[in-house]
Amino acid sequence: MDRRGRGRGGGTPYGLGMPFGRIPPHMPIRTTDDIRGTQRPVEGVDEQPKMDDAQASSNRPQPGSYNATVEDVKHIKVLLTTNGLPWEIVHIIMDMAEYWACSQASVNYGYLGMRVKRLSGGNDAEDSFMLRCPPVGLTKWPLPAPDSQEYKEWWTSAARPKHVADYGQTSNPTINNGESNEREADLTASTAPLTRQLDFDKETLEKFTDIPVPTLENPVRKIVFDIVSSDQGHGGHEDGTRAGAPYDNSHTWFDAGLDRFDRSIPYPAGIKEDNTTNQIHPCMIRPIWPISTCTDSEIGQNINRRQSNEEPVIYHRYHHALHPDRKHVIQFNKRAVRQLQHHHVEWSWLDGSVDEDEDMGFAGHAPGGNGEFVRSLRLGDMVTIWGRARYGGWSNNISKIEVKVYYAA
Repeated sequence: MDRRGRGRGGGTPYGLGMPFGRIPPHMPIRTTDDIRGTQRPVEGVDEQPKMDDAQASSNRPQPGSYNATVEDVKHIKVLLTTNGLPWEIVHIIMDMAEYWACSQASVNYGYLGMRVKRLSGGNDAEDSFMLRCPPVGLTKWPLPAPDSQEYKEWWTSAARPKHVADYGQTSNPTINNGESNEREADLTASTAPLTRQLDFDKETLEKFTDIPVPTLENPVRKIVFDIVSSDQGHGGHEDGTRAGAPYDNSHTWFDAGLDRFDRSIPYPAGIKEDNTTNQIHPCMIRPIWPISTCTDSEIGQNINRRQSNEEPVIYHRYHHALHPDRKHVIQFNKRAVRQLQHHHVEWSWLDGSVDEDEDMGFAGHAPGGNGEFVRSLRLGDMVTIWGRARYGGWSNNISKIEVKVYYAA
């Protein structure tokens, strides 16, 4: 039985919710009041809709299903346990029924005063942070208010890059733009033990959740992406383009990134740290992927500083690989099609892993989903969305992005 196509987060039909995109732009959502169900749209239809038609289609009310809150899940668990079922059996029942809590984040550029947001290849905007989802399970952690400094400076912006390797050693690993994704994977693996030391412990994170303890360290069960976008509408006639593969040689796409809270990041100047409540400030967000690196020249400067007994200066920056990392690709845009496309992608914890040689030319995404990414998510993790455009003349035109994260509560 293919559970990926059936899963809706559990529950019985709830009726019609608010249309997709009717929420405030770039605003994370905690409840299900304004969320319609994950109705699977028709992907890649032959008759391409005009821009206005695509927007109207995504805003049209459609039959939905109930996206449970943490309170809903707790209520059902109490009902089951009061009837004598042990917790272990209850967890199995909830997973089999796919009755999971749902959190959501979305951005609608139509409500931000623009028709689409355009990322152009060959300039600084070709790798752009688009969206951050609420931390998994931390329903008691206060999201920044939309008019606050925290919201504008830290929540709606890419986390400040932080390279966590040991700067006291001259063998500090580096990456240049010409290096391969295999080198990136090596660096990620080499710093994994160090990043673990910087993370908040599970006991601290549990103070910000309504999930009954003991909580799961890897609670995420499914991620649903809905993206309305297109490329520039011309070009793409390269060698190796196959007939019937509309995503071959597409150079605009979207990646799923990952942020995590880092207890070693100090509070910003002028903000008092509150140790009595173990508060976690939005400035403490550290990017896990895309990874952060140093350059050779800056490492050389640090070596000279150490030799002269000066304090090393640490330079952090994102490494954005030239070629797509298949293990993070959500969706490519259809090659040389100007009309907006609505792509719906689901990743389940039951999916397999994505191979770097995965053929995405026909569907624009990994046909078997990305279970490795879903299973790796921990309590408090934040999924991020990055838009990409490569090479001059290519542009990624983005209308809306919506992400739903389903997790066992």
